[in-house]
Amino acid sequence: MTGSAFDAAAWFVLAGRCLLAWLFIASAVDKLRDWTGGLAEVRAIHLPWPAGVLAGTVALQLVAGSLLALGWQVRVAAALLAAFTLFATLMVHAPWRLRGATAGQAHTTFREHLAIVGGLLGMAGHG
Repeated sequence: MTGSAFDAAAWFVLAGRCLLAWLFIASAVDKLRDWTGGLAEVRAIHLPWPAGVLAGTVALQLVAGSLLALGWQVRVAAALLAAFTLFATLMVHAPWRLRGATAGQAHTTFREHLAIVGGLLGMAGHG
């Protein structure tokens, strides 16, 4: 039914874009609401210039998330968010650095974040 009033593929892409965008925009808002907690997270992974890293993270999540939701520059926005998510996942949720129950939870989170990266790469490829 391509070209009809109901193009399922277009609606699925829109829904995927909006769900992925919501994830990043909500995360940025959470960081803005709890700036001190966000700084503690950045400091915990020993990145330099925690305030700058946090500000850059919030800006990227807000801008790229909004671009995804609006459908503008989707390939660029999705690629940037995929790279960011992969980096953050490797830095924060590396299960090979942990032991016990903490490692199990980190492994689950690691896989979930890789799935998000996969969705973003699909968006980057599709546009």
